[in-house]
Amino acid sequence: MFNQPQYYAQPESEATQQEQQSYPLASIFERAVAFALDILGLFIVIYIAGYIFITKMGLFSSENYWILLVIFYLLFILYCGIFQSGGRQTLGKFLVGLKVVDRQTGEGLSFKKALLRGLGYFINIFTMFIGFGLAFLNKRRLTLEDYIAGSEVISVREKTPNEYIAISALGTMIIGGIIFYVYYIFFMAPSVYQKELVENAREQLNKLAYLEEVHKQHFGRYTSDLLRLALISGDPVQLQRDIQKNLRRRGFSIGINSDGFQISAIAKDREETIVTVNNKEE
Repeated sequence: MFNQPQYYAQPESEATQQEQQSYPLASIFERAVAFALDILGLFIVIYIAGYIFITKMGLFSSENYWILLVIFYLLFILYCGIFQSGGRQTLGKFLVGLKVVDRQTGEGLSFKKALLRGLGYFINIFTMFIGFGLAFLNKRRLTLEDYIAGSEVISVREKTPNEYIAISALGTMIIGGIIFYVYYIFFMAPSVYQKELVENAREQLNKLAYLEEVHKQHFGRYTSDLLRLALISGDPVQLQRDIQKNLRRRGFSIGINSDGFQISAIAKDREETIVTVNNKEE
């Protein structure tokens, strides 16, 4: 059920003539749990603090939501640089009893290498955790960030049988969740996401169709002038942003005649679906 422990022997150094100790390499389950604790803990703190700050400053909107993500990425890399260097431990590794060491010297990582290791985490995430999968393919359970920083992870605290069972169960769930996430992104999410993009385009055209009817009530005719429709909306800047967000630049047209209109556009889905709306539709 458990990975058979492999041991890392601390090399002797002239500066430290202490009794030689041997530590087992951290299991994949232990590393998964520690990583999840670090990500979850830091994300909650940064997200809540960042959300409160941005909201109080009146800056929060769907357009600048990415600011929170950028802040999180940068602070997580800095967090790794500080707490994975010099023999220190991140919160997750402290709770699980793990430590990151230099693979060649057995000592704590330098700050520079720890920063590189933090960057490696996000390379893993953006590549659908392929780098984490490397741990299953080598005896020292090295992941992409370990190869980048020249590091490895050891277990510095002996676990009780109950702790091993709990960590293995939780680690299995985390790894299973990652596998499901990757499967969802590649095989399920695209179809759902693409449908949502088409639906967003249709909703956008329905809003423009409503503005056409308002325009006719006020001026007795339909218009092909998008600017006039934007002014009627009450917030022309936001309407322009919504159009840019939901519709492709090319393919947009408004056709009118004496008793009707038809608006056509191309959705931002992969298939570039053409959507239309007119005043004849019930």
